This record gives sequence, C-alpha cells and structure tokens, in this order.
Amino acid sequence: MNLTVNKKFVRVALSGILSPVLWLALLTLTNCTLYDLRPEALRQSVEISDDQRGDQIMEKAAIAHGWDQLGDIKVEAIYRDHWPSDLMRWLFHPWPSHAQLIKHTFTNYDLYSGEVEFLDGKDSGELWGLENGQPFLHKNKKKEFRKHKSTSFYLPTYQYFMQIGYWIKNIPIRKFLKEEQINGRTYLVLLATWNKLSPQKDYDQYIFYINKESYLIEMVEYTIRAQFPSAHGTNTFSDFKKTGDLMIPYKQTITVNPEDQKIVHQLVLEKFSYWPI
Repeated sequence: MNLTVNKKFVRVALSGILSPVLWLALLTLTNCTLYDLRPEALRQSVEISDDQRGDQIMEKAAIAHGWDQLGDIKVEAIYRDHWPSDLMRWLFHPWPSHAQLIKHTFTNYDLYSGEVEFLDGKDSGELWGLENGQPFLHKNKKKEFRKHKSTSFYLPTYQYFMQIGYWIKNIPIRKFLKEEQINGRTYLVLLATWNKLSPQKDYDQYIFYINKESYLIEMVEYTIRAQFPSAHGTNTFSDFKKTGDLMIPYKQTITVNPEDQKIVHQLVLEKFSYWPI
C-alpha cells in the first residue's frame, strides 16, 4: 500500500497496536488537546515543508532495512506477543492468550491481506485474517467473514512495524531535528508527518530515532489521532538480525513514553522467513 494515497488506512492500522495506551486518555476525558511531538523550539517557528537532510537520512534508513530492494515476496513471521499488565490485557489485549505464540503470514507491502494462526493455547490452530481488507475467522474448519476489530487493526499494524523501514520513507515531511546521544549511541532524530509540522486532527506526527552508524530505526514516538487527540506511544526496536537481504528487529517493545519502564506489550520474533512469489 502506498502511504501517499492511502494515509487514512495506515493511521487507523497503526492505532490498533498502540490502543493499550488509551486508558490514560479515558481517565482524562476533559483533555481534548492535540498531543504535539514538536520540540519547543519548533512550536513558534515558521512551518517547514522541505528538509533535504531529513529526506536524505530517511532514504538511507530505507536502504539499511532492505525492504525497498525486494520485489513481491511472501513473509512468514513466528512471534510471541507478551502483555504483562493485567490492566492492559483486560482493556485492550487482542489475542486469546496473554503471551500468544503466533504465525503471521502476509504478502510484501500489502496491508489489506494476511493471516495469523495461533500456535498454542486453547485456540491453537484457529486463524484470523484479512482478504482485500475484509476480516475473517477460520475455526472448526469453517471460514466466516465478519466484522472483527482486532483483526482489522492488529494484523496490518504488526505488519507495518515489521516493515517500518519501507513505509516511513513515504511520509512526505521529514524534518531533521538534532543528533542525540542515548546509552552511548548517536541518533539522528527526525520529525515526520503529513501536510505541515504542527498538530492536525487528521494527521499523526512521528519522531524517528535513527542510528547514525547503521541507519537502522531503533525507536519511534507517535501520536494516535484516530483514537484520542492526546493519545501517544513509543515503539523501541532491538535485537536486529540479518535475514536474507533484510535487517529485522526481533524485539519490539511498546511503552507510552520513551523513558517508561512499564511495558504495554512486547513482541518477540522466534522465526522470520520469506520467499519470492
């Protein structure tokens, strides 16, 4: 899917993996202010729609991850999705088990089609999937198309983050902010969004932390406009491994803020493979 022509779907898809943070917003319903990821220095500045250094960094990041160099492929990812918090599981957890082992199969760049199969627990063997954007469940040897929020949100969202190095390069505004040292590593920090830098109700903002040496995206902060104006979260990518032509993060850790110790959920890959189709 091309983000330049289907941004709304991607924003909605992203909201699925991140919705656990929204219990904070539910506790502060009177707070309807759009969360703003811009640093203070940019909040009073003139809008910037072109930034060559930001564009160059983002293009190098896309190359470093490798997705851009592949054609049509089928991907199979086996991962365990851990939801350690009782509250988060009760409010937003999508799977049958709180540490579900999942086989996720999808076609490269197609967020509208794919499926997950549960590999353990009481629902082992059950399938949830999308065909051309239509959710279906397959259990007891019967396939049924019906509305299913978890499938519609989480399948494309998990795929999106596994392919983050491809999708983000299509966000049109990439403003270089600074270099920052974190835990002995130097990061190139970019603000990315659509239309303009300032907060907009229909467009999310992102801050990408790109390793200056490897050009791998190791963290992203984001807003979630599709849910609540003030909602936001952080995804930290780690344990990168070379898999064929790709650099894949075998661990994704979701928190509300970058400095948070409390984990919303954590996805750990056990196997990742792909083949041409």
